[in-house]
Amino acid sequence: MQTFSQVDSLSSLMFLNFAAGTSSDLSVALALCYLLRGSRTGFQRTDSLIRVLMMYTVNTGLIVALDATAGMFSYVFMPHNFIFLGFYLLLSKLYLNSYLAILNARTGLREKLDDPKSIHLSRMRSTMEWRNGVGYSTEEQYSQPALAISKVRVVLG
Repeated sequence: MQTFSQVDSLSSLMFLNFAAGTSSDLSVALALCYLLRGSRTGFQRTDSLIRVLMMYTVNTGLIVALDATAGMFSYVFMPHNFIFLGFYLLLSKLYLNSYLAILNARTGLREKLDDPKSIHLSRMRSTMEWRNGVGYSTEEQYSQPALAISKVRVVLG
């Protein structure tokens, strides 16, 4: 390509590039949100972490997809200038910023998840009943979700 007039010969490739970028960003964000939504457990801490991850996914995928869409529309409506290149060159920086934002957010999310919880044994009541020396669970226990704790600090007294 030696002259500006030869840019029109690449127009189909430019349309394909912007369309593929937009559709792939949106499809990855939607698939990840779908999979994260299916990973909810019913525990408040885990579900709040999954909601935060979904929010990061939507925000980063949406920003990149909007930039690719803006580049495609600027090329469609103004094919005889180079405004679309501004959006195109911005894409790599947005991908990098999205990646670094996710890496930086890991520390805060890990601290939020690893925050120890206190369980006061004196405030707990038993849901087990005893019959003929054999313990069995009551129906009340099955109506409550199971308790999963990663770190526990037991306070006696």
